Amino acid sequence: KKRYRNESEELSGTPKRSKYEMVQDVSILSEGKNSIIVDKDQKDVIEEIIEERSMLKFKQSKAAKYKEKRSIALIPGSLSKLRAENKATRIKLNTLGPLKRIKNCSSYVYSMTPEKAEKFRFPIRSQEMATITCGDNCTLIPGEDECVGGGEVERGFFAMTGVQPKHVPDGWVLNHYKWIVWSLSGIERRLGHKLGRILNINNVLLRLKYRYDREIDKAERPVLRKITEQDDISQKSMVLCISSISTLKKSPNKPIDTNPKQINTAPGVIIHLTDGWYSVSASVDSAMCQLIQDGIVSLGTKLYIHGAEFGGVTSPCHPLDAPPTLRLKLHTNMVRRASWWSRLGVAALRGPLPSALAAIKGDGGTVGRITVTIARIYPMQYMEKNTAGGRTVFRGEKAHNRYLNQQIQQSEVEVHKIVAEVEKEFEKSQTSQSKGRGRLSRREISKLNSGQELAQLLEEAVDPSSLQDLLTPEQMEAARRYQQQMGEERQRKIHAEVQKRLYSQKKSYNFTPMCKMRIVDSAEDVAMVTIWRPNEELLQGLSEGLAVNINYLQANGSRQGTMQLTASKLTHWEPLLGSSAPQNLPDVTRTATALCLFSPGYNRADYGEVDLVGVVFRVNISCQLIYLVDHCGNIISLKVWGGVKECGYEEMTKDGTILCIRNGSWRGHSGGRFCLVHVTELTVLSCAPRMPHLLEAQQHLKDSIKDMQVLLHEANSFLDKQFDQRAFQVNNESVEKQNHSTSLVSAEDNIVNIQGKCNVKSGDVKKSESSESLPKLQDVRQREIKSKMQTLQQFGTPNASIRTLHSPVSARLNKPFRAPLRNIEKNNT
Repeated sequence: KKRYRNESEELSGTPKRSKYEMVQDVSILSEGKNSIIVDKDQKDVIEEIIEERSMLKFKQSKAAKYKEKRSIALIPGSLSKLRAENKATRIKLNTLGPLKRIKNCSSYVYSMTPEKAEKFRFPIRSQEMATITCGDNCTLIPGEDECVGGGEVERGFFAMTGVQPKHVPDGWVLNHYKWIVWSLSGIERRLGHKLGRILNINNVLLRLKYRYDREIDKAERPVLRKITEQDDISQKSMVLCISSISTLKKSPNKPIDTNPKQINTAPGVIIHLTDGWYSVSASVDSAMCQLIQDGIVSLGTKLYIHGAEFGGVTSPCHPLDAPPTLRLKLHTNMVRRASWWSRLGVAALRGPLPSALAAIKGDGGTVGRITVTIARIYPMQYMEKNTAGGRTVFRGEKAHNRYLNQQIQQSEVEVHKIVAEVEKEFEKSQTSQSKGRGRLSRREISKLNSGQELAQLLEEAVDPSSLQDLLTPEQMEAARRYQQQMGEERQRKIHAEVQKRLYSQKKSYNFTPMCKMRIVDSAEDVAMVTIWRPNEELLQGLSEGLAVNINYLQANGSRQGTMQLTASKLTHWEPLLGSSAPQNLPDVTRTATALCLFSPGYNRADYGEVDLVGVVFRVNISCQLIYLVDHCGNIISLKVWGGVKECGYEEMTKDGTILCIRNGSWRGHSGGRFCLVHVTELTVLSCAPRMPHLLEAQQHLKDSIKDMQVLLHEANSFLDKQFDQRAFQVNNESVEKQNHSTSLVSAEDNIVNIQGKCNVKSGDVKKSESSESLPKLQDVRQREIKSKMQTLQQFGTPNASIRTLHSPVSARLNKPFRAPLRNIEKNNT
């Protein structure tokens, strides 16, 4: 029994007590150099220690191999027992007070990083120690440098009681050694004034055995291992710590892609995240890169992450065996800085992170959750990409229907044309292939049994009716079946040929429907949401003034100071009704703006848009302007971008039509005679509105107009008068310019009189005697001439001494003229 006990002690790595062994408990040791050996006896002692260490290393390796072939009982470590017993009374980190920077810490504690922690070695106090015994009776054998590092810890841990080496993956001990050392150094650096010096080899072994108990014996995997082994999703909420920040070098053969249209990722910036057990690489977007440059996010910062994307591998793998392509992709809009006492791993809070519209970063990727009110829902739009010139065209509902009908009519015409061409070609080919038969007697006709011959005979006959009298019913049935079969075959070939030609000439109208809406939050910040290919169920469930929670919108930068968001397949809309709706959201009720309120100082248009009602009295097709007037004579003009006819507004813009405008773009007074409202792709023009405020304004305008014809006549007269005043506006110039303008005006009157005389000769003599009866065309002509003359007055009189340009005359210009010679012989032929 004694021999067996000694052998088991040797295999487990626990040597017999020797006279050279001194201290068992080792804490932080000094970094001084090894003492110089001056005594011969001391030298012999050290040589014996070295030999004993080499023998013990061999026995530890042998013990680890022996244990791989045996079943090992599960023996929990002392730290596991301590935490299980005192689970309810454990001290929380947030109760230890604020973080402090301890001044009396060692230099290596302050400068500790994960890279340094992996190579960190604990020195021992005395060179005369053959072994040291640490937590949970783990025996460590120092190296040649009289220090203990990751290699010594791994060898001693495998020989430790209760550890099965074959269950431990390669590199597991060194990986956890690195994270434990880095964690303990961080705690000592900030909380050393209360916890003391805790970075020692004893604490490292205790925590290493605790991790073995949880991950190996109890099969409790950390969050990053579950994600890399694809047993859990990466989109869940978790708290991770930044262990390093690196920048990839740009390859000369493969340049880094910086296309802004793709999901914003900072080129070459990679951060490494850890849950305290394992680490994984992560790519960041431009917003996170800016936070790193500003120092807001740095090494050791804890991040609350949600909605991270996992990629780079196709099959599950252990974190220690992960390829370099395995990465998480973070969205800054769903990342927050966590408190320093936050526990790494799966976060207690669930669901996406709420954000305010003002806090959303345009290059920060997906937005977690926003609580907003739908202020405006704009009409459906249709985007066409494959247009002439490679540009993208957006069309409204009316323009889309009109263009679609044109495409359908054009395609029908092309189909009929192609069918006619194919039928003509088939008839020509059949005519060329048919061979005429000679005259047949009745006996020969009666002997015909082939349907092809009978059908051909009937087609070539001059009088088919007389030939049918000579055929038997069986011959007629055979000819009919053959003709039916050939007709079906002919139609099949024609259809196939038509489809082939249509496919080669196919010019389909490829469009994508989209809907835009404007949202506003409690801080009255505004954003625009774009929904591609919306379904009817979604559009029916959303309305203006509805409070909603929107999850997972994609941020696409800002345009004209407004944040642009895009809905995706993951976007979830949650209406807030009744008591669940927040009370501090702004009011987004629409109101119709009266035409009399439009002035150069008008700035009360919500979101730069106005709703108004007016009567159409003139349309300028060349300038794409629509003039409206109300019952009080207030005039406003509409600028239709894209054209009145192209947008499908030609039918509803006739004189006398009461037109309702919704979402008109108000960009301020531009300095013209009338205020201008722009009609964009978001604007809706209608004669029969559905919204209550437009119906009320339309009915009020109808009741206020007494005589429509009088209103139109007065509006046109006033508009002409404004144009005349603008044409006849006189500039205050010097006296010389005024005299010169007088001469120009007299010349202008002469031109007008001549024009009038010409018109008199061609018209009626009685009408020419009175100046008041000139036709309107002549008045318009006079106004145009005066306007042009007024423009010429602005240039003043030309200078009398006009400089002449002298250019040298070419020598060829002084040569006599020579007629070209003709080739008489060629012409005669």
